[in-house]
Amino acid sequence: MPRARMSEEVRERLGAALRDRPPVPNAGISEEIRRWIFVGLLRDGDVISQEDLADLFGVSRMPARDALMALAGTGWIRLDPGVGARAVGLDAAAVRDSFELMGNIWALLARRVIERGGDTTALRSAARRVKAATTATEMTLANHDFVTEMRTLAASPRLDAAFRGVARVVAGEFFAVLPGAVEAQRRFVPGVGLAIERGDVERARDLSLKLHQAHTRNVTRLLGEAGVLS
Repeated sequence: MPRARMSEEVRERLGAALRDRPPVPNAGISEEIRRWIFVGLLRDGDVISQEDLADLFGVSRMPARDALMALAGTGWIRLDPGVGARAVGLDAAAVRDSFELMGNIWALLARRVIERGGDTTALRSAARRVKAATTATEMTLANHDFVTEMRTLAASPRLDAAFRGVARVVAGEFFAVLPGAVEAQRRFVPGVGLAIERGDVERARDLSLKLHQAHTRNVTRLLGEAGVLS
């Protein structure tokens, strides 16, 4: 049975989105498709065919197939027998589940750091830079350092794999795209660092969950106002 193709309406929307953009490298195709779903250019159930993707991006079918397989593995598309790939739209429950899962992973990482009792000097420094960050770029760098140090100190391959495996809801640069994200990070991350330093597992867990609950609210509000939530 032949695979379904994109509707003409969807092809026109996506073609217009690509028209004034620089060429997308093969490695960036999956991120571009994720962005289309995030902003609502691809809606829940829309067919995404390899052939049409190859035409849109000006590549062979193999990079298009690789992008779809990667997205299927992180829950952004589903593969229907006889049809091919369909977009999985975002709803409030999906947003909540993703951030709740990440919040719990943060809490487990913090607990493991406390249990291991390593040197938290670099973690404290990163937490101070998170508190001082005022721009998306500053926050991206400071938060990356904080999270990297927490993962390093936790020294848990399984938690690290869980962290990497959580499907990211926000497409693009998180702190630039999401209103309120910088403020939420400044509010909660320094407290997580301080709780780790003091060996307070419950406080670290509470603040980790509250941080990601704040992101849930901000993303839900953003997507709701844009009419994207399915």
